[in-house]
Amino acid sequence: MNTNRFLQITKFLIFSISLLMVAVGKEVRAQSPVSFQAKVGIGLASFWGKNTDGKAKFSYKIGAGMDYTFNKAWSLQPSLNFVSKGYKEEEAGIGKASMNELYLELPVMVAARLNLAKNSGLVLSAGPYVAYGVGGKTSVVVEKRYRR
Repeated sequence: MNTNRFLQITKFLIFSISLLMVAVGKEVRAQSPVSFQAKVGIGLASFWGKNTDGKAKFSYKIGAGMDYTFNKAWSLQPSLNFVSKGYKEEEAGIGKASMNELYLELPVMVAARLNLAKNSGLVLSAGPYVAYGVGGKTSVVVEKRYRR
C-alpha cells in the first residue's frame, strides 16, 4: 500500500470515528450506560525471544473507545486503535535490521470494577483483539566480509 493511500484511509477513519462520537454523544443522556473516550499513549516496542537481541524503539497508540456498563461491576470496552510497533537490531559482522510497522487494532475488553474504598477502586480488564497491518517499513543492511 503506498503512503498517500495509507494517509487517505487514516484521515478518513479518524474523521469517521470523530463524527460518530459527536453524533452519538449528543443523543446520550447523563445516566446512559454508554460513554466514549479518546485514547493516546506512548511506549517502547521490541521483539523478545531466544535468538533476538534487539533494542526497543519508541512507539505510539491513538484511538477511540467505548465503555458500555452493564452494572456497577461489569462493562464491555471495545475500541479502535492505530498502533506503531517495531524494533532495531545491530550485530557486529552481520549487519543491521530495523522494523517500523503500523497496525489497526480492535480490542474487545471485559472489565471488572472493584471498589476498594469510598473514592478509590481497581479495574481489571481482559479480552481478545484483532490487528490488521496497514503499513510500515523494514530495512536490512548486511555487512560484507571477504576471506583472504
